[in-house]
Amino acid sequence: MKILVITQYFYPETFRINDIVSELVNRGHDVTVVTGLPNYPKGEIYPGYEDSYKTISNYFGAKVYRCNLRPRKNGAINLALNYLSFARQAKKTLKKIKPCFDIIYYYGLSPISSGIPAIKYGKKYNIKKVIYNLDIWPDSVRDSRGGKTMSKANLIYVISKIISKYVYSNFDLILNKCDEFGDYLIETLNISTNKMVTLYEHAENTYLTVNKMPIDNGIIDFMFLGNIGKAQNCDLMIRAFASIDKSNAILHFVGDGSYLDALKELTLSLGLENHVFFHGRKTIEETIAYYNLADVCLLALSNKTCTGLTPPTKLSGYMAACRPIIASINGAARTIIEDAKCGLVCPADDIAGFIALMNMITSDKNEVLEMGMNGRKYFLEKFTLDKHIDSLEKYLRSTYLTEIIEEKDENIAN
Repeated sequence: MKILVITQYFYPETFRINDIVSELVNRGHDVTVVTGLPNYPKGEIYPGYEDSYKTISNYFGAKVYRCNLRPRKNGAINLALNYLSFARQAKKTLKKIKPCFDIIYYYGLSPISSGIPAIKYGKKYNIKKVIYNLDIWPDSVRDSRGGKTMSKANLIYVISKIISKYVYSNFDLILNKCDEFGDYLIETLNISTNKMVTLYEHAENTYLTVNKMPIDNGIIDFMFLGNIGKAQNCDLMIRAFASIDKSNAILHFVGDGSYLDALKELTLSLGLENHVFFHGRKTIEETIAYYNLADVCLLALSNKTCTGLTPPTKLSGYMAACRPIIASINGAARTIIEDAKCGLVCPADDIAGFIALMNMITSDKNEVLEMGMNGRKYFLEKFTLDKHIDSLEKYLRSTYLTEIIEEKDENIAN
């Protein structure tokens, strides 16, 4: 198939769309990518990419067109301008591309507005459109302010809901990363269940190189790896850690994000600077050393908005890395952990429950080692890149063939 991929985020930014594109090309598909200038997560254009919108590049055989978007920088206003910039600039970039595609695939991370160029282009040239829905709009907007002060009557939320309804309604197929997303779209936006299916995210096979057993250093190493934002509820982890016996325990954070400075301040205020360490953002390859050190991986999402239903991207990575999980979470992630028997779970925002789970590990960490093995087994059964692409190909092809059948029917009628 000739596939047009539209995504605001792409290599060298570290998102799983990179794997998806390279594997689609590897399987013989003709892939073209329309994306922005890389600037996530720090908000500044990556060195060497400032003028990359002027040329067409190649990524493992895929053509890559970059639009001249405004970087995220800092603050909510700049982020909003970045969102608007991609929708506008991608539309301009698409005008330069010959409409020779069988299907449009939109990789649907925030913001939902970045799907508008896919809709406009698809409608203009009568090309079917598929969205991989990885974020839950409009509720994600409420998380931009911690889910505390933005009510559903807030004008920003209302506008976001209108945009979300438009975008989801105008895709021919919605691939949701979990069942709960479908339930949310039906209840909140009245999206038809007939145009939705569930397709879980894959995780990078690189994590399978992590040793099955962690390094035995006489310390219990609790590890959080990934984006550090307000929604990830990392402050709950630090406050819980402050309440347990730390004589042989360390808490590590590997990652970067908008909430990192606040976490560092919280660590100092609790006097934990000798027990909590921040290692910064690492490449996937660099994280292997941290996984090898980790005895247990941590996971949390706030329950203040529906975004707490989202299974975090890092979950499948933890499972592939063969590490037991302690989680304070609801929704799909809780269901997956319990089905896989790969960790211990308490409800979202339950700090007392999280403290109890951490205490269980410090008293006998060997009790959870088998859970890590269960996680890797579950990953191999459900979350590999090959299995993900097998399903994705099926859905893209069936949507494209539906278009062909519809065209034939229309020609017969005429």
